[in-house]
Amino acid sequence: MGERSCSETGGGRDHRRAFAHAKARLAGSIPKCHPVDMRTEVKLYEKQWEVYRKRTFLFWIALLGGGLVAVGSILIGWAEIVAGPLWLIAVAVSHLSRMFWPCPRCRRPYHATWFFGNPLAQHCLHCDLPKWASHGEER
Repeated sequence: MGERSCSETGGGRDHRRAFAHAKARLAGSIPKCHPVDMRTEVKLYEKQWEVYRKRTFLFWIALLGGGLVAVGSILIGWAEIVAGPLWLIAVAVSHLSRMFWPCPRCRRPYHATWFFGNPLAQHCLHCDLPKWASHGEER
């Protein structure tokens, strides 16, 4: 598949086209033929970080939900049979969702490589994008 020129990518003034162009450029599917509006790039990063915040929040809700499972198993004898496995699945899915969240810059998993994972990483393990960066700044 050949590379597309800037005129084919719709790099005009239309907001939707500019946003799509910035997203495609960040994904590496089109060349850096002309600068993308910085505001569009910042909005794209902020949107991705908001997704990360939501995934992290859901992880903590799932993890702390284990306390409710423990209390329920004390009060109701059969609760751990049903709620325990559901809680483990919720924690595992939310943790993996957070670990393999794609970096806004390089679109590879932010917290994991093929052999190493660090859920507390303060920068992308692939491109060194700092956590909470508003655009493609270096650390």
